[in-house]
Amino acid sequence: MKISIALCTYNGEKYLREQLTSYAEQTRLPDEVIVCDDGSTDASVEILNEFGRQSPFPVRLYPNEKKLGYVRNFEKAIGLCAGDIIVTSDQDDVWHIDKLKLIEEEFAKSEKIGMVYADAEVVDENLRPLGLTMWQCNNFNLKKQKQFNTGKPLDILLRDGCVLGSSMAFLGKFIDLILPIPQDIYYDHDDWAALMISAVGDIALIDTPLIKYRQHRQQTSSGVLHKPESLLVSAVKAGKRINNYDKIINQLDFAEKKLSESRYAAKDSISKIKAARKHVSARATLPKNFSSRFVKIGQELIAGRYHTYSNGLKSAAKDLLV
Repeated sequence: MKISIALCTYNGEKYLREQLTSYAEQTRLPDEVIVCDDGSTDASVEILNEFGRQSPFPVRLYPNEKKLGYVRNFEKAIGLCAGDIIVTSDQDDVWHIDKLKLIEEEFAKSEKIGMVYADAEVVDENLRPLGLTMWQCNNFNLKKQKQFNTGKPLDILLRDGCVLGSSMAFLGKFIDLILPIPQDIYYDHDDWAALMISAVGDIALIDTPLIKYRQHRQQTSSGVLHKPESLLVSAVKAGKRINNYDKIINQLDFAEKKLSESRYAAKDSISKIKAARKHVSARATLPKNFSSRFVKIGQELIAGRYHTYSNGLKSAAKDLLV
């Protein structure tokens, strides 16, 4: 199988060389690296060109004429990949030398596997370990892992995004299912790709960290490290947080339409998506009157949709009181 790396860059000169070096040191080298640069004004393009001249594999650089933003930039990079396996990459991490080898071996275990998702070691800007893994920080707990491992990743992804692009790889044949990434949806490119692939295939997990996931002030994403807070503070914040129901409903509508028009057998997945949409729509249109709201929330609880598509009693209590 051919492996493509989809790398997006933007003013990444500080850490980019270390990431590129980790590509070249892989025990299983990639077959191509596709780079989309989003208008860097530092030395990123020069670093990429220098690496490309010395690299043992093709490095294809596509500078954007106008800034796309990181989601659209990844959409472009993924669309340009020709590999059987596509591995998305940030510009500031460092890969373990056997990352691509282990990913390829995982895909070879079953034709049902459409995506591989691995853990990562969380490090500071100088690559010093912080004693945490990405899965721990992202609340990808044992319960969620078990559901992934038993062929039910869609059940999790309809409720909660938990896949980070820096540690995922997927089969290139699913590009047409993932792209174009819809506008005005709740998920970014990584969770959207995971959602769509989980509707038609399995997501295999590698619980060994395969990258050093660098945390620093300049990173495009928000990272995974957050200030510790008490349960009370966390509950208050959750109560004040406004759920973006419109974007979630748009996301489910796009997913249903895309799957319905695809060549994949996804009848059961479409049924789950419709049920999730029904629940989100119910939460989005709760009556202001307390007693009427109580009845509607009770109906959703009895139907089991709060526990299947939201955070159970916590979400129900929030809807009742807030």
